Amino acid sequence: MRDVPLFIAGESYGGRYVPMTAAALIEFNKFQPRPGDSIPLKGIVVGNGYTSPKDVYSSGYELGCFPFKGFRNYFNSSECARFSTTLPECLDLLRACEALPGSAICYRSAEFCGGEFELEKLRPQHSWDRRKYCDPPEKCIETSRAVTAWMNTPETWELLEIESQTNKVRPVGVANGTVSEQFIQSGDIGESTVTALERILQYASEERARGSGRDIDVLYYNGVTDILCTSVGTRRTLENLKWPGESLYRASPWETLSWKTVEGVSAGQLKRADGLWFRLTNLL
Repeated sequence: MRDVPLFIAGESYGGRYVPMTAAALIEFNKFQPRPGDSIPLKGIVVGNGYTSPKDVYSSGYELGCFPFKGFRNYFNSSECARFSTTLPECLDLLRACEALPGSAICYRSAEFCGGEFELEKLRPQHSWDRRKYCDPPEKCIETSRAVTAWMNTPETWELLEIESQTNKVRPVGVANGTVSEQFIQSGDIGESTVTALERILQYASEERARGSGRDIDVLYYNGVTDILCTSVGTRRTLENLKWPGESLYRASPWETLSWKTVEGVSAGQLKRADGLWFRLTNLL
């Protein structure tokens, strides 16, 4: 397995743990004296990722309270009035957490910002996909139930070694409230992953310039209908990264994807430069 290229992929909160894991592997490889002892990381893939909480929450307000790409407002006027007054405090807390990662202020930011923007779960709309309305709201998660059923088949458990890792304590699910609460209590949800992502891109750019063959590709993709981890937030995060290829990335043109959706329109756009790829899709 040491010669098999490794790609790490994740979605949503994967925007936090995928770059963190990749950055840790890069540091690990620096201390391996023999090439065969390093882990052959070749790329990361993040879909609708939670990488910069600051951009997630600010763009969530913008896309939820104003028309976007033909979709009506997600939040009502009273909710938007409330968010417009609480968002500045949320962003101040998140900036403080960026300055003091691992501190109690990160828990406070996770608690406050998460609590303020929980309202999207209290309506007959999909919690992620603004195109869908469900009555009762539980019908919105039927796809998640199907995924959960597949994840708990004996074949999947064997492939992922779940039984040996967990002693089959509980079934696997798409989401877990207890785990989510632990991330909030630890302050992890309030922390930014931008610095880790910048380290990856810095390393990849340097290795690409050397022609070492150890460069890494970074792909982010985002659907325009996601109301939580929005395409606008992801675009903002990527365009403000500090790394050697930042100017080239910002200046690179958008390419229209050649393939179509079932409605016959373009599936989206692609922007790329120096190993950083961002695919914007007209889907979730």
